[in-house]
Amino acid sequence: MLKLKYLFEICLLAALLSVATDAAPDIYISEFSTNPETPTQGSPVMVRIGVYNQGTSASGPFTVQWWPGENYGAPACSWTLDGMVARGGQILTCTYEGYPSWYGKINTKVVADPAGTVAESDESNNVYKKTISVSKPGSAPSGGSSPSGGSAPSGSGGVSGSPDLFISEFSMTPETPTQGSPVTVRVGVYNKGNSASGPFTVQWWPGENYGAPACSWTLDGMVARGGQILTCTYEGYPSWYAKIDTKVVADPAGEVAESDESNNVYKKTISVSKPGSAPSDGSAPPGGSSPSWSESQIGSEDSAPPSDSASSGGFAPPGSSGVSGSPDLFISEFSMTPETPTQGSPVTVRVGVYNKGNSASGPFTVQWWPGENYGAPACSWTLDGMVARGGRILTCTYEGYPSWYAKINTKVVADPTSEVAESDESNNVYKKTISVNRP
Repeated sequence: MLKLKYLFEICLLAALLSVATDAAPDIYISEFSTNPETPTQGSPVMVRIGVYNQGTSASGPFTVQWWPGENYGAPACSWTLDGMVARGGQILTCTYEGYPSWYGKINTKVVADPAGTVAESDESNNVYKKTISVSKPGSAPSGGSSPSGGSAPSGSGGVSGSPDLFISEFSMTPETPTQGSPVTVRVGVYNKGNSASGPFTVQWWPGENYGAPACSWTLDGMVARGGQILTCTYEGYPSWYAKIDTKVVADPAGEVAESDESNNVYKKTISVSKPGSAPSDGSAPPGGSSPSWSESQIGSEDSAPPSDSASSGGFAPPGSSGVSGSPDLFISEFSMTPETPTQGSPVTVRVGVYNKGNSASGPFTVQWWPGENYGAPACSWTLDGMVARGGRILTCTYEGYPSWYAKINTKVVADPTSEVAESDESNNVYKKTISVNRP
């Protein structure tokens, strides 16, 4: 009987340990309000946020951020919490100095644990959004007349409504730019709303994924049914592209409250030719490794950074050299040792990158991100280029995850800055869901 009692206690202890092991916090935004409910442009706003841990385990430290507009460049309020017990919560408050503009409609946003510091049972419920409006000083929230500073056209001064900015035209001269040569850009911006706008900017991005715009214009405002032609000269694309999306954005900072915020972005697919070649020619850009290189030359030129355990190299298979076309980079393999990392312990990462296109690529980088939402990659490799049908193995050692995770997506990206013009740009990102053990 005594043995049965001990056996029962051991089984119970094992069950409790199992539950404890599987337990995880789950943080979410339980409430949100602003006072006044409809803020007024330029006036203080009191923000009240409830954050709650509905999980079965306490969390470690984390932050909560409130963004007045979901596309604002930075949060207006941020709180750092030491942690939160299971089934526990906290009310957070702050005073915002005031919205710089009025808005007919804008999405405000609250994010719990934006840095992903806490490993949660559900990572999908950490963001809360609410659509609000911001009224003009001295007007009812429902009023849609233009902000001060926007002059109205003759006879329209008393018309109530909202502006509506959009890109009415776009062209480049030459129509197909050449790598390294100047390009003249012509942009038409128009306000098809029934109210004048306040000041705003217009930006042109040579490629939609470029780090910064090449041209930017600041306008004092735009009358209803009025427009303007903007021009600039771009010094030239640094690379050639078989296909790239260029982009124009009206009012990227969301300064103007519009009746329709969905039509401010214009994109156009263009190509950029190599110097001395027809735009349709898709062979590798100057400075990139040429398909006519021999295997011995590739062995010396296709070198890796010191941390890279280069193996099996970038040489092309027999008969592949001289093939005209475009490169196509993708992540051919990914592994971690140990397969399931432990919080705070080193991890060895192995990445395979391959060019399955029929032309060599120019130089590019490969980046590995421990978590897809991490602020920066943990490992980065710079490659001089890659021959058609050739690949490389890259390795690095990561010092260790700062937290444990029941589930997190790790990510590898080939050519994150789009230096290489590829036949397929959609397969450069590889993601894998892993877990990170607690010590």
